Amino acid sequence: MPYYSIEQLKQLPIEQLKKDVSNGDAEAEFSLGYCYYHGAGQGIEKNIEEAVRLFKSSAAKKNIDASACLGNLLLIGWGVTQDVEEGIRLLEFAAGKGHKYAALELGKNVYYLEKYQRKDETAAYHYLKLAEKNGCHEATTLLAARFGSVLFQENRHRMLDLKNSDKNSPYSLAFSLAKGFTVDGKSDCDVAYELIADLQKKNPNNKTYLTMRGWMLYKGFGTKKLEEHGKEMFEKSKSLGGEDAENMLKWIEFKERLQKLKK
Repeated sequence: MPYYSIEQLKQLPIEQLKKDVSNGDAEAEFSLGYCYYHGAGQGIEKNIEEAVRLFKSSAAKKNIDASACLGNLLLIGWGVTQDVEEGIRLLEFAAGKGHKYAALELGKNVYYLEKYQRKDETAAYHYLKLAEKNGCHEATTLLAARFGSVLFQENRHRMLDLKNSDKNSPYSLAFSLAKGFTVDGKSDCDVAYELIADLQKKNPNNKTYLTMRGWMLYKGFGTKKLEEHGKEMFEKSKSLGGEDAENMLKWIEFKERLQKLKK
């Protein structure tokens, strides 16, 4: 889904979009609806009702992005009469077509929380896996936090195979394994660290593996807690352009400054 930033919305060719909308173009309907939803774009003022109208027209033409947006709005009753059943139908349609954020919404909220009276952890797991497959990093984190034991059972043999392999493990698998072991307190957490350490040694300039190993060292997950060593890993990853490592260093600096103020 093209989740435009406000700056991107301001650059959209509004007049051309309006012409395309008058010709029934579903993609233009979604894009213009998104402008109205956020009140951004040349000459556009925020108008939720107009946004919903355009989303509905676009979704009726099977536009995936509009289906996901409208599904979310119907689910919570924002700018439209709440209709949970229709909201879920649209989200499931979009998720089935590869829309990662629709799948995330279904796995994160609809089928996991009690509020929609649809709690079904099997379905929640399915949609989070689908979102992860389509590149949603938040889904990876949620899978680890909520379904660590399932990940342990599913992936342990894959992890052991990869441990002595020359192949690089996907970052999402490594992250899920590490989180899964720590969340469930499995004694095999040290094996997860060994996997990360092996991958980092084989790829010494891989910023992702540097960050992951640094995180485990800093936190003491699967290995002895060595905060300074972990920070060194973050520094190296940062020098290679690692944004996650840079954010970790900022967080550590803030935490240390706060600790000094409390003394």
